[in-house]
Amino acid sequence: MKRKREYRSIERSAAEQARLRTIRKQFKNRPTLLELVGSGEYGKPISHAVLLDVLVHLKSLRQSAQLSLAEMSERTGMDKSALSRLENCAAPNPTFSTVERYLTALGKRLRIKIEDSR
Repeated sequence: MKRKREYRSIERSAAEQARLRTIRKQFKNRPTLLELVGSGEYGKPISHAVLLDVLVHLKSLRQSAQLSLAEMSERTGMDKSALSRLENCAAPNPTFSTVERYLTALGKRLRIKIEDSR
């Protein structure tokens, strides 16, 4: 049996409508990643391979500390399945805070170093 779809009208003030129009205009013609890099304003994005190397290293750190996923789950407050996806590079785009939380549970920290190019 199909349910009839309900529609609700949203009442907004004139000021709220103007604010939303301004936001839509601002983001209407957003440049693509290639356009941003081509403009010279932004550098090349971090390689996905670098991220994968970090994630693979997380699993080896946990294993060398002889911790199970259940123990890591208790330490991080993250679900075991989320930890497994993170370690096996199945998490599509983990945040720095997620990686930092994982490392803190191991007594480690992530350092990113910027150096002059040669």
